[in-house]
Order: sequence, then C-alpha cells, then structure tokens
Amino acid sequence: MNQRPKFLPRCVDARQPAIRAAGATAACLALLAWAGFAWAATDPGVGAYALTGSGQAQRAYAGRARIERTPEGQFRLTLERGDGASLEGALERRAAGWRFAVDLPGRGITEALDGRAEARRTLRATYVVAADGSLTGKWRVLEGRRPVDWGTEKLVPAVAAPVSGECPTRVHVAVSVDWEGRELAESNLRAMRALRDALPDVPLTHFLNAAYFTKAGADPARVAASIRSVLRPGDETGLHVHAWKSLIDAAGVPFRSEPTFWGYPVTPPAGGGDYGHDVEIAAYPVPDFRAIVRRSRELLSGAGFSLSPSFRAGGWIADTKVLEAIRGEGFEIDSSATDTTWHDELASYPLRGRIAALWPGVTKESAPFWIRTPAGQVLEMPDTGALADYITAPEMEGYLRAALDRCAAERKHDLFVHVGFHQETAERYASRVTEALRAVRALHPPCLVFETLSVCAEKAKETLATGSAGSTGGAGR
Repeated sequence: MNQRPKFLPRCVDARQPAIRAAGATAACLALLAWAGFAWAATDPGVGAYALTGSGQAQRAYAGRARIERTPEGQFRLTLERGDGASLEGALERRAAGWRFAVDLPGRGITEALDGRAEARRTLRATYVVAADGSLTGKWRVLEGRRPVDWGTEKLVPAVAAPVSGECPTRVHVAVSVDWEGRELAESNLRAMRALRDALPDVPLTHFLNAAYFTKAGADPARVAASIRSVLRPGDETGLHVHAWKSLIDAAGVPFRSEPTFWGYPVTPPAGGGDYGHDVEIAAYPVPDFRAIVRRSRELLSGAGFSLSPSFRAGGWIADTKVLEAIRGEGFEIDSSATDTTWHDELASYPLRGRIAALWPGVTKESAPFWIRTPAGQVLEMPDTGALADYITAPEMEGYLRAALDRCAAERKHDLFVHVGFHQETAERYASRVTEALRAVRALHPPCLVFETLSVCAEKAKETLATGSAGSTGGAGR
C-alpha cells in the first residue's frame, strides 16, 4: 500500500494564498517531489500483461510484458513488443505515474545514414495505472536528444488460471493452410517456416492440393520435398481441391470452364500454363467429382502424404453434390462453411454471394454441426475466422479474444474456432496469424488450446453427442 507522507509541505494547504500564484505552484511541485509526495501513483500489479500499441514508424504492434517486484521493493518491467526483442528496466515512481527508460540495441538511424559514430538510442515511456489494473502509456524513441519515433501503448493484465488449474470449458483453435495448387514459391515457403519458428507448438492442418503434381513438367520428388519443408510432427494433412484443368484431365473427367468465382468463363492463358483455379468445383456432378477426389488422393498418397478425413472446397463452394462426393470417398469432416462478413474485398464478385447462399446462418460464432448427405453424415467444422487474406491481425486477435470472453461467460460447453492462411500468399499474410496468436497467447489463457482439425472434430462430436452445443448454420442440409 502507498502511504501518505508523515508531513506535507506548507504549500499543499489550499488556504495558503501562495498556492494560487503560478510561481508558487511550480515551487510547490518541486517541494512535493523533494518531500517524497508520491502516494498519488498507484502501484502496478505484479505478473504477466498483454501489450498492444502503435507508433509513427512501427504502426500497430502487439506483444507481452511482465512486471516483477524486487526484494528491495522496486518494480521492474520487461517488454516484448512482437519483434522478438526483449527490453528490461526499472519502473521509477513519479508523482502521477511510472517512468521507464532503457537503452535500445542497434545503431542510430540518422547516424547510420550519415556514416557517423553510433548514437545512443533510448526508449522513454510513462505509464499510468488504471482502476482495472491496466497500464496506459506514452513513449518516445530518442537518438541522443532527437525524437525519431513516438506512440502509445496499453498493458492489460493477463487472464489468470483458476485456482484448481482446471478449465470447465475450452476454446479449441484450429489453424489451417490452404494449398491452392498454383505454385510453390520459396518466398512463401520461407514465410511459413518463419511462422513455424515463431509458433513451434501450434500444429497446422494442411489442406493439400494435388494439382502441384499434375502441372506440365512437374517433378514429383521436388514438389513433395517443397511441401515437406514446412510440415512438422503433429501436423495434419487433409485435401483441398480447385478445378485446375491439369487435375481434371488427370482424373479423366471433362473440363468445365464455368461457373467461376468472378462471373465469367475461364480461357486458356495466352502464354500457356494451367488454368481453372477459379471454376467452382460444384460445377461437376457427383460421379465426376468423386473421380477428381479419388485421383487427388492417389497422387498425394503416391508422394507419401497420408490424408486425414478432412476436406475444404476451393472458394468455400461445397454444395450438396460436393459433400456427397467427398463423403462417398471417405472424407467425413468438411471445413468449407464460413462467414462472408470477413470477405468485404469480394463484395463486387459473385463468389461472396455464392458463399452466403450455400452457408446461410453461418457466423463467426457458429458451432460445428452435422450435414446429412446420401452417402452419409459429414461433420461441418466451420472456417469461422476465414483466412488471413481477408482478416487483419487486430481483427483476428479480437475474434480470438471474443471467443475466450464467450467461453468464460457461458462456461457451458467447449467452443471451436478456426483461423488460417493460403500457402500461395504466405509471404504477405502469414505474419498476421503469427502476430494475432502471439498477442492472444501473451494473455496466458489456460483454456485456449491449439489442435489439428481432426482432433477438434473428435471433441466436437462429444459436445454434439451431449447436446450441449447447438447445430447452427444449415445442419441437416
């Protein structure tokens, strides 16, 4: 507890006329500081914090922080601002808050450009402790005395584990990758490896596409090696199908050029090469699509990839024919249902309307549900968080935080959520997943678990069997 000083300087007495004078006020403030008048600054809580902020150069960022108290009673702050760097230093009490100042590693920006000697770079921040225990602050980065960046940030206390160490309910998170079958660029694979390094204990569910193997001149061994370079023990490999002409031809099925995601038929590219990625797989009748799925499995299995029973349709377009076909070929789990509110970039194209028509009622809060087909039931595990091409890191973080809040508030049944990205655009968007997941995990929520889709599906079946989760978004379609 902060204690009021045993004595107060005379100037704090409002009855003294000198307090009304500007000069006397300044003198009073100086005397207050000299007298140790620091009881107005609330002590920060000791423990872990989630950190968010923004700056002029760094823009929005997220990370984590920890405040500790030394045996001497001093507070120390450790900041990890999302770039992997760790900054540690003392929190110094001020009249109305806390000051944090540390030297930064690296050479000064202006000095590096001018070729001059290294300048000292420092981070200076001031924080105020709010009633809810969070810390809000302003910071500046200085090179010598010159400000080169500045911004604000907030530290929010992490969620504490229950005393028993048990969670009555959990939030199960599946992180998936759509392999589109277009190309295996090293820049995208490198970005995926960076994500794996940043989140080493988060398993991924890979929806693999066999079209990499059917393209003209494809080297099967090289294709397989590229894919394996980003797989890790504990990952899952399911199936993803887009209607590439080379894959359709390999399945012995007549190619169809429409309908497409964008509303016009596809045509062969002028320079040659594969095409058909944006043709709806729902264009194919059940026997034809079963042949496409069967040939896809054969190609991937022949390359050494053992497929799980999980499937996702290209463009999320899985109508009743598609679902019947995949169930007939042994795929019992689908993850094509999604919430089109994420897809505002697609507003001017038919694809968004098609998704909405196929998955009416599916929202970012939809639970898993069963779908009946002539070939048997399919468990729908909705792609509730869409993919990182359509959702920013702050949106993804907010979506996961909302799921944690719902879980804590309801405490009735487990929740299942889904986020992911495309392999072909990993260089641009995989970092959004890394940023969002690291920010949420910085809260240390004990009820948040990351699992492959098949593992989530098994637990969803248990939840559905008890009747504790509703069947929403087109169950029994």
